[in-house]
Amino acid sequence: MSECVPCDVSAGAAVLIKTYCKLTDEVCRKISKEFQKGSMTLRELGEKLRADREFMQFLAKETSLDLSLARAVEIDKKSNKEV
Repeated sequence: MSECVPCDVSAGAAVLIKTYCKLTDEVCRKISKEFQKGSMTLRELGEKLRADREFMQFLAKETSLDLSLARAVEIDKKSNKEV
């Protein structure tokens, strides 16, 4: 995990979407937009995209699967205020 929590969560989402989603598919676009709004965790995104368990385990080593993008930004703002 890097020092930029939103960066890690965004990167994880990007890899999931790129790997498991055809962006020409309307359902995939809706799922991607829902994640971007911050209302879904990486774990939920992986479940909706039917990502392989092994892939999700790998991703869990890199970032928290239980963070939404909105929560990651909130954590980042709090940590920046403390500095």
